[in-house]
Amino acid sequence: MKYQIAILMTCYNRVQTTLKCLESLYNALLPENIEFDIYLVDDLSPDKTGQIVGSKYKSINIIQGTGSLFWAKGMHLAWETALNSDIDYDGFLLINDDVEFFSSFWGNIFFTHNWCKTQYHTEGIYVLSVKDKNTNERTYGGNILQKRIFKHQTVPVFPSDKIPLQCQLTNANILYVSRSAQKIIGIIDPHFNHAAGDFDYSITACKKNIPVLVCIGYGGFCTHDHNPIQPSTSLKKRVKLLYDVKGNSLNDYIYYLKKHFWWKVPYAFIVLWAKTFFPSIK
Repeated sequence: MKYQIAILMTCYNRVQTTLKCLESLYNALLPENIEFDIYLVDDLSPDKTGQIVGSKYKSINIIQGTGSLFWAKGMHLAWETALNSDIDYDGFLLINDDVEFFSSFWGNIFFTHNWCKTQYHTEGIYVLSVKDKNTNERTYGGNILQKRIFKHQTVPVFPSDKIPLQCQLTNANILYVSRSAQKIIGIIDPHFNHAAGDFDYSITACKKNIPVLVCIGYGGFCTHDHNPIQPSTSLKKRVKLLYDVKGNSLNDYIYYLKKHFWWKVPYAFIVLWAKTFFPSIK
């Protein structure tokens, strides 16, 4: 079977990082039965990321953002644009522009895809784990949600080299969504600005009985860039970071909880504010 894949990306003001990602993507081993188109949202980057990428890679669909899309809204726009094209894509690959792909990543995705169809007799969504280039430790991938009444806690799923593993929550650093899954779930919820849109998507898949799997192996390098607030940070800045879409993104997180775990909202709200005032709280 021949697959036509839409690759979805959003970027902002780190042109060298974006170019390195694309170079590794194009250098990866591409199976003969796979073709792809890239939809890249450039959110008005001051360094002209979209313009520079477009001049080097003529086939990439460059989409101009508004300057205030951030990750989730940017991915929503990229996905919407791909769906409005003349091509009925067989799958959608969501990627972060700071990933350096391993040559084997396509093979890992489609091994998982074929395994899913054999085991579950349906198509699913599959996350490829990534790791830090210096430490070789896993940074992003699939996660299991621990069954806590109020506390919202996740446990990472480390990929196997033999078979895909089940998970509930996925980071979308490298996330493949099959066409049949997309038709049931839709696309990234446009209510999200930056954070939690990928978790929301995968937990929605679980609720709709769509397989959510961690692919075999690792898909590339990607540095962990979600740093905790330090106790030395001023209170004024900690409060700002609580609401900042690239900080703790409180509004996005509360919206995510209201959609899926409404009873956890009061606890989460109190704990996040407590940690803002007293950042040493674990």
